[in-house]
Amino acid sequence: VVLTDRGINKGELLSDTTLTYEDGTRLVLYPVNLQFYTSTGAKDGVMTAKWGTYNQRLQRLEVRGNVVVVREDGKRLSTPQLVYDQQRNQFFTDSTFTLNEPKRTVTGIGFETDPKLSNFRCFKTCKFTGAVQVPTK
Repeated sequence: VVLTDRGINKGELLSDTTLTYEDGTRLVLYPVNLQFYTSTGAKDGVMTAKWGTYNQRLQRLEVRGNVVVVREDGKRLSTPQLVYDQQRNQFFTDSTFTLNEPKRTVTGIGFETDPKLSNFRCFKTCKFTGAVQVPTK
């Protein structure tokens, strides 16, 4: 499945096995591999999971089982369950997660963010760890 936004290719959704329901508008995928692209067509990241459901009417992908998002800028998100809402251009979950960035790690329960993982909002038990530089006199 090619995910587009106003005619621009935003991603390619691939799987080994696909089951179709509701006149082909709901797909169940085993396993899930979603490649993200920038508006210029450059690879922007990849999402993998054991399985997922894509609703073409809602333009919503819900994936489960060892969900991992790896971005080209080095960020890595892992969670047991994740929703990608194409209309809102947003990831969200109410599950536990770990976000590894080059200079910090974020853990918690539940979040929402853009696909670049840059406008990140954590909901519960949020913990940020990373190196801190203490200024010297």
